[in-house]
Formats: sequence, structure tokens, C-alpha cells
Amino acid sequence: MQKNLLFILITALFCQNLYPQDPVAEDLKRLSLNGEYQKIIDDYSSNAEEYSVHALHYIVAAYLMLDDEENSKKYLDLSIEKDPYNPEAFYLRGCLLNYMEKYEEAIPDFRKAISLSFENMEVYMAIGDAYYYLEEYAGALDSYSKATAQNPTTDRAFYMVSMVYEALNDKPNMLKSLYVAKENIKEEIDYYVHVLFNIGLLEIELNQNYEKAEAAYLELLQASSDDYTTYAKLIQIYYHRKEYEKAGFYRDKLYEAHRTNMLNHIEVEDSFCFDIFMCNNKKIRAFEKYGDNNPEESFYKYIFRIPDEEDNPLWSVQVMLLPASLSEKNTYLLSATINNNPIDLGVQLEENFDYEVLKEHVIKAIIQFDRKAAE
Repeated sequence: MQKNLLFILITALFCQNLYPQDPVAEDLKRLSLNGEYQKIIDDYSSNAEEYSVHALHYIVAAYLMLDDEENSKKYLDLSIEKDPYNPEAFYLRGCLLNYMEKYEEAIPDFRKAISLSFENMEVYMAIGDAYYYLEEYAGALDSYSKATAQNPTTDRAFYMVSMVYEALNDKPNMLKSLYVAKENIKEEIDYYVHVLFNIGLLEIELNQNYEKAEAAYLELLQASSDDYTTYAKLIQIYYHRKEYEKAGFYRDKLYEAHRTNMLNHIEVEDSFCFDIFMCNNKKIRAFEKYGDNNPEESFYKYIFRIPDEEDNPLWSVQVMLLPASLSEKNTYLLSATINNNPIDLGVQLEENFDYEVLKEHVIKAIIQFDRKAAE
């Protein structure tokens, strides 16, 4: 976020219209374009009070590029003293204050810029960001919404409206705003992918509408074919619908990506959630670990995580793959772990077992342990 604000600020500073009779500003512009920021400060800052507002903005930019925000603000203050009716100066100072994370100080400058007829998408986005980081979400929503109504507007404005609703935990309005964002954000923009991903999540969470979620995820993959987290989401949908062949298509893609080291540092790097189902009013999440189908050592191939009342992991059912190298053929042994204590469930499955059979054993174990816990 700070890099974006810095970019906006620097762009605004360098796009000033210069008066022909302002040779100092012309010299400063040349030095700025050459990146000679220290020379600007050394040669021009001591006489800054003699310069025009436009020239001062290049000194502001020089200090900013050298990470001296306080002096940058000092010369912006001087610029405003020289021309208190220049809306761009108030806008720039507000952007600088946002960059310095002084959001409460920034908002009055943005308001002043608007009062001086500087009303556009950029200033409303800047106010929205200030309110958002202050966690004053009503102000953020109002400002981002006004930004969406400007011409031109920005894709980020539509996206941030949905993020405000997420911060407010207003998921129904978040979903509505995501569909509005989908219609207004360009497909090649990163925000578009995030919007589709969140639509998929909320269609399932709020409406149990797996068809709309599937459509959103498939459209996402058209825009970003290497979004491997979305592969896992589609696998979950197909497991819910017992369409295991479709799930297998995306499972194979994840395994291939894992073999080629494409999953480093992302959510599905070591394992992926392939099924989510309810049991005794608990949301059970089933995970599959990558691994050779003919390993030399045994390992937990599947893990079913059982949460507490607040949906935090409490205990688990594991499925250990016992490789053929240790027996006649690959077999799968079920156990549970409660309070770090392993418990043998006495269940053994053969290779190529039916997932529904495994799921029945897991559900049976959950019901039994819940009953014991209630006694």
C-alpha cells in the first residue's frame, strides 16, 4: 500500500504544468528526471522561500525519494503558505501524511482539496484509505463509493468497497459488492482474480451454491491458470458433489505442480484441503499430503481435522499409508490424535479404497469420541 501511495505522490509531483518563465522549476525538473535528488537539496533547498510553488514540489519530491518525509512535508507546508488556494498542494500533503501513516492529519487536507474543486477519483481513494487504516469503515465506505462514481474511476475502488464489507463482517453485502466489482474490473487486473475467488468462497458459505462457486473458480482459472489454491477449491466442490473424476483432474494438476516446485510458499505447498463436510455440527476439513504412491517409508497421507466450538483445530483422524515395501501391498491404517495421544481405530483399508467408506469410518469415530466427551 505504501508503494502505491508513493507512486501516486511522485507521479502527481512530476506532472505539474510549468510556467514558461520559471527557469528554476525547469532546472529542477531536469535534475529530477535524472534522479539527482541530493543535488536538488544541496543546491536549491536553502533558497526555497524564493521559489515558485511548482519549483518547491520538486524539492518535496527530492526529499521524499531520499526517505526524508519530515523535510518533504516541511516544503509542502511552505508551498501551501505561498498558495493557500492550490488544491493540488493539499492533496499532495494528504498523500504524504497517508504515506507517513498520519491518517487523521491527512483527512482534513483531502477535504480542503475537495473544497477547492479538486474532486476526483484519486482524492476519494486517498480519503478512503485513510479511514480504512483508521478502521473507521463508515467513512471508508462512503469515500470508496464516491470514487466508484467518478469518471474516470479505478478498479481498486470497487475492490475496496468489498474489503470494507469484509472488515465489517457484512458478508451478504460483501458478496453483492463483489458482483458489482466483477462487472467493473478489467479481467487482466489482479483484483479481478481476488474478486472471483471471494465470490466462490461466499457463494458456498452463505448460499451453499456450489454451481455459482464452481463458475467463479473456473472463470478465475481462465484469467490465472496457475492459481493453484483455486484447484483445491474446485476439488472440494467436486468431492461435495461426489464427482471424483472431475476432482482427480485438478488433483493431478496439483501433484504435477508439486513435482515441479511450483507450490513453494503458498497455502497448498505441502498438502491441500480436498473435502469439507459437517458432522455433529462441526465443519470437518480433510487434507491430503503429497507423496509418492510407492514410498519407502510410511506417512500420514490423509488428515481429517475436527474443530472445537470456535472452529479451531481440536483433534484429528489420520490415515497412515503403510507402503508395499513394508508389507505385501500399500495399506492404509486409521488412527486418531487427541491431546497429543495417538489412538488406534482398528481400521485398515486396502489400496484404491472407496473414499465414501473412509469417510464413514471418520464420521463414526467423530460420533463415538463426541459421545464419550459428553459423558
